[in-house]
Amino acid sequence: AVAAVPCVISSASWPVIEEGLKNFQGKCVVNAISLAQGEQEFLRLARACLGYGAAIVVVAMEGEEPPASVEDRVRICQRGYRLLRSKLDFPAEDILLDCAVGPVGAPAEEGGAASSAADVLEAISEVKRTCPGASVVVGLSNLSTPLRGVPLLREAMHSVFLQHAARKGLSFAIADAGRLPRYTDLESPTLSLCEELLLNSSGDGGHARRFAEFAAFLRGAVADRGGPRAELVLPEQVLPLAVIPPPLRPSP
Repeated sequence: AVAAVPCVISSASWPVIEEGLKNFQGKCVVNAISLAQGEQEFLRLARACLGYGAAIVVVAMEGEEPPASVEDRVRICQRGYRLLRSKLDFPAEDILLDCAVGPVGAPAEEGGAASSAADVLEAISEVKRTCPGASVVVGLSNLSTPLRGVPLLREAMHSVFLQHAARKGLSFAIADAGRLPRYTDLESPTLSLCEELLLNSSGDGGHARRFAEFAAFLRGAVADRGGPRAELVLPEQVLPLAVIPPPLRPSP
């Protein structure tokens, strides 16, 4: 029987992805391709996905380093979108653009950036506006990698980010939906700390320090209970697309 919902195939190896495309009976979403390996390779992989009728996640990357600004994220997403539409006539509704959120709260040497989440939130609305018919996707686990082992705070951060991203036009999120607390159920101090950090804004500019101190406090509480459970520190890169988008219209 043909599957009723899409299957997301995630791998850094194209042969692995292609094997999945050959064997799955239904719509697939390939996670992911980017321009980091050059335009020619990008189009080659996209053409192969098109042949299998698969949708693709296009990550806003042009090299080894993540984009450094809102403008870079928007420009790279627009470039990938234009190439797919003009060179391959790739259906716009099968293009999922990932603005490449980085870890928030991590040191710069670990890839952290205080403005990463705020930049992505701003980029989402512009990408949505300038890439007609395409969807926008985000991987929530990338946002909160510094908080592995502090699950309650990590899940709260995901919920707060989704609340703001949905307003900007986010279509999909790679998330563990069963662990996402409702935004309205979050305690006021936790909600305030998460929003200040994710929006990179507070009255006194001390939001990053306050959040780090709160995370350190919670880590101490976890340690006192014997450390995090093993499943809380496993990579989260194979989770399903959990936010259902509105009905898609045909390509313009």
